[in-house]
Amino acid sequence: MRFDRFSRGFTLVEILIIVAIVGIIATTSVVSFQKGQQDEALRIVAMRIGEGLRKVQNLAQTGTHAEYPTAESFGVYLKKPDIAIVFADNKKGVAIGTWEQGKDDLIGEPLSFDVGSHKNIELMAEGGLSFDGVSVDEANLAFRAPQASGLVNGRSDVSVVVVTIKDTKSGHTRTVTFNRITGRVDVEY
Repeated sequence: MRFDRFSRGFTLVEILIIVAIVGIIATTSVVSFQKGQQDEALRIVAMRIGEGLRKVQNLAQTGTHAEYPTAESFGVYLKKPDIAIVFADNKKGVAIGTWEQGKDDLIGEPLSFDVGSHKNIELMAEGGLSFDGVSVDEANLAFRAPQASGLVNGRSDVSVVVVTIKDTKSGHTRTVTFNRITGRVDVEY
């Protein structure tokens, strides 16, 4: 049996080219996967805020509750950069629809802005919370029981609140829009 010296296998140059191509494909895949994870984490935080608003809206619409018998309204308190608290307002006619620690009941745990290892999601610094186009640092978005009429910081003269959540690492954003008049909560996915 005779072997031809040129037909025995790959040359060193061919192997290096294959390794380089596999390395480029692997790097591209990892970067793409990480971007997808960041976008998913941002979407999850937007959904948590939207679900919190829908939850308090449902609580207000159903009326009295055994767990929160003195609640006049139910709401979500948002404060920059990353605080979101779902609450039952127990103040009986004083500052209705606003969160006061020690006076109001928490409903569950505060909404987390952390998703897995992604700890860089927050309410946008500029314009992250806005009432009818005016930027603010904190907001109480509430529904007054039993009609579920919307309140923004205890007021009924604001029509639309836009909450913008930003991934500070990638710069991507998502918005949650609360229409006080219609009670509609829209989450941008």
